[in-house]
Amino acid sequence: MKKIKTISIILVLCGLLFSNVYAKNIALFLHGFESVGQVWTDRGTTADFLESDGYGSAIVDDYLNFDYDIVDFQNTDSLFGELIAEMAEKDPYQQHKWIIVGHSLGGLFARGVESTLRGANFNIAAILTIGAPHLGAPVVLVDEHRAEELIGTWAATCKKGPDAGLHWLAKFLAPEEATKMSEYLDNAHDEGLGWLENAKNARDDLKPVNGRVIKNVQSASVKAPYHSIIGAERGPTIMRWTSELDNVKSCMGLSNNATEKDVMDKYKDIKTLYKTNWDLYNYDVNAQYLAMYCLPWRWLMKEYYIKASRLRDKANKWKQGYNAWRDLDNTWAEMIGAGSTYQKETLVYSPGYCIYGGGGTNPKILSDFETLFDVYNPCPRGETYVSGSWVRRTVSVKIARKNDGLIQTNMALWNESATLDDTYNPYYDDVMEDGGWNHSEMMRYTRVYPGEDTGKPGAEIETPLKANKGWMKDRLR
Repeated sequence: MKKIKTISIILVLCGLLFSNVYAKNIALFLHGFESVGQVWTDRGTTADFLESDGYGSAIVDDYLNFDYDIVDFQNTDSLFGELIAEMAEKDPYQQHKWIIVGHSLGGLFARGVESTLRGANFNIAAILTIGAPHLGAPVVLVDEHRAEELIGTWAATCKKGPDAGLHWLAKFLAPEEATKMSEYLDNAHDEGLGWLENAKNARDDLKPVNGRVIKNVQSASVKAPYHSIIGAERGPTIMRWTSELDNVKSCMGLSNNATEKDVMDKYKDIKTLYKTNWDLYNYDVNAQYLAMYCLPWRWLMKEYYIKASRLRDKANKWKQGYNAWRDLDNTWAEMIGAGSTYQKETLVYSPGYCIYGGGGTNPKILSDFETLFDVYNPCPRGETYVSGSWVRRTVSVKIARKNDGLIQTNMALWNESATLDDTYNPYYDDVMEDGGWNHSEMMRYTRVYPGEDTGKPGAEIETPLKANKGWMKDRLR
């Protein structure tokens, strides 16, 4: 009997020793809206969590990528049960430590399931959320008709220049870009509306304040230590985010291997094409007016005037397209509910104009160049000329709130009383020499493109996820 007790004690001790020796740290990765678990592996995040680097040992010994869909939140008992079953395969005796890493919607999932996992005796050491809309996602509230109007107006405005035709000198600049511009814009239009249609389907779950999932996570009791990583991307945010989205890169005629630099170079080329045509047509307009006023034959003035008007129309179309590309951030911010508008008073110059027939309708607006000749009568055949004047007007100014391309920074705070850059809500802004950070990029452990202002290789730039490695390792000790 004594021998049996001794053997039992030895077996128990060996069991405890065995348990301690083989206790692991495991990461549970939860992907975001309209994504899949494989995204963590594709972005290299899972591999980097497992590998040692200059910061010391690996963060975890193993990981689990869990797949789900937002519709699964309609039956959380079933959803959470599936997750527990998959975790039990990795940790059947609940002896390991787990850290939950959730991106976007996955961050809300992590927060909502934590108490259930604790109840199932899993050891949840920490929760790390990345760009998670804890306070709701205003993008789901965007009216689809307004969204279609915004995208349609933007695309139509951008098309005006190419439809007006390249200036003959600009044909040597980037004719291929101009001929394909309509195709790019049609693809971007369809892609943007398709994505927003999916976002609209999550309205009841993710709308601020009273979205079903938002209310649930805000009322959930989380006992594990947490960090909510929040980022803001440099403008134009949507263009930089495009470098992370293969289906959108194709809209611009780029391959899936295109980097952020490739995307930004394409964006700069497009703006240069528009600005160059705008300038060249403007030069032609001024040349026509100069010739008109220098020629002694008054009967030729009308011909020059008509030609100048046509050229000015082309210049204005390229100008409008350029402004649409330049102001893309404001348009996209309004699309995702991260834009705001304010009113301001300003002085606007109302140029002089000609009144045909001594008081008829359809006054002809003159160019800035023509107004230099206010002391003369620049109207053909002596028609009535009304001088230009400065007038005070109230105009609407649109600005984009800080966002990562999808979520504005304040919506990723853990709760309404939290502040950016406090202990629990580390904020990575867009003014750092290596920053900013878009919604997809923040889930990368290693940056894939160099810093624009530093020339550092991407691997040397500390991403928000890598910056939190020390915090995660401390929680897993």
